[in-house]
Amino acid sequence: MHAKSLAIRDRIYGDNHLDVAQSLNSIGTVLNKMGKPEEALVHLQKGLEIRLKLLGNEHLHVAASYHNLRSVYYSQGQYEQALEYFQKDLDITVRLVGTTWTWPKALTT
Repeated sequence: MHAKSLAIRDRIYGDNHLDVAQSLNSIGTVLNKMGKPEEALVHLQKGLEIRLKLLGNEHLHVAASYHNLRSVYYSQGQYEQALEYFQKDLDITVRLVGTTWTWPKALTT
């Protein structure tokens, strides 16, 4: 389903659009859960590149991309790489939402 969505979005928007980046991110996340980390990294990196190009480094979608890359590296035992991406995610998130932000109660009950 995600691959079909990516193909449609790529055809409609071209390969430099935030919707394409979202599809790449979703596919990468699923591939990692399927035990295909190398394929996951390809998709997640490409999605990150699009997000960086269109949003710059100071955006929560970019932080989410770093978070998902961290997840792949962590699941593979590549802790140095995981830590690098975790730190990038954390730095952006703290700058943008601070350290006291919590999930809205409606989302946690």
